[in-house]
Amino acid sequence: MEVFGREHAAVDRKVREIEAELEELRRRRVEAYAEWWNAREDRDRSLHIARRLRRRLERARRRGADVHLAPERPADVPFDRPIDRPVDRTVDRPVDGYG
Repeated sequence: MEVFGREHAAVDRKVREIEAELEELRRRRVEAYAEWWNAREDRDRSLHIARRLRRRLERARRRGADVHLAPERPADVPFDRPIDRPVDRTVDRPVDGYG
């Protein structure tokens, strides 16, 4: 009987360990889903804002406003670094169309 008691205790301990691991995996799954959802929401919000700004620029252009966009950022320039912009040294300011 004592052997069965030890085996039962060992199996019970193993079940508790597996249940704890399952709990941890479920928590990580929920966190991963929340991160994915937040990234998706951020992307959708950014696209929405960009679309609104494009429409606003188009309306301003149709009304005859002199609206210039900055040049597109080259694909190889990271967003944390500024774009090198040409400078007109005669007037000491950026060239039209750049900033």
